[in-house]
Amino acid sequence: MKAAFSLLYLIGLVVAFPTDLAADLAAEIPSCPMDCVIPAVGQSGCELHDLLCMCNPEAQAKVRNAAAPCFANCVASDIAAAEGFISSVCQ
Repeated sequence: MKAAFSLLYLIGLVVAFPTDLAADLAAEIPSCPMDCVIPAVGQSGCELHDLLCMCNPEAQAKVRNAAAPCFANCVASDIAAAEGFISSVCQ
């Protein structure tokens, strides 16, 4: 699910950047998709800020599988908004 990976990228940015920028970025992403991805990262074996690890296809599959049931509770437009915020991930 591309939205999950876009959110992972964004979360990595939020962790890496200063507080003001992190708050601005977090304000752009609806809470439901964020709330799904953050706990799912634990299933990947990667650290939240380790984008190289998170871009590994095996890690992506683990996050996708862990987040999928939660994404079913999110509004499609929220997922689309999150995905649109980060246009390309792990390329």
